[in-house]
Amino acid sequence: MFLTSTTKFGLPCFSMRYLQLCSSLIVLILTVVPADAHPAPFSFVDVRIESTRVDVRVVLHIFDLAHDLDIEIPEQLLDPGILTKYSTRLNALIGKRLQIRSDGRFLSLDTLSVARPLPTRRSIELDTYFELDSSSGVISVMSDLFPYDTNHQTFVNFYEGDE
Repeated sequence: MFLTSTTKFGLPCFSMRYLQLCSSLIVLILTVVPADAHPAPFSFVDVRIESTRVDVRVVLHIFDLAHDLDIEIPEQLLDPGILTKYSTRLNALIGKRLQIRSDGRFLSLDTLSVARPLPTRRSIELDTYFELDSSSGVISVMSDLFPYDTNHQTFVNFYEGDE
């Protein structure tokens, strides 16, 4: 029992062990820092296949981009001016990590559009297209957009015409 006696004024007198426990709890409560949880970002690659053209749209979460571009505050990427400043590095990053092939022939991502912020999704968007010599038999997409995050998921959506 922690209460050992009362003072002459009728107030409880607690044991030293109880006071140490209380002071430890107070220190613990005062030093707790809220956890900064990693959001659950996703990337999307939409591939629209037409008869002699392939349109590609890439949507990337700012959290992962900020990590790979060494930007401390991810929300800065929602500013078009700052996004433009990083466009060369961003295009090179995506060009290395996203591979699209048509019938085994590599389609280069050299002509990605200027990145556009999508503030409501906390993401940015880029797109490009490829002209094909003829109808393609097989379009394949391989990506490892953010290799530092093994839990990151990239969803690839294929559309043929309007379907």
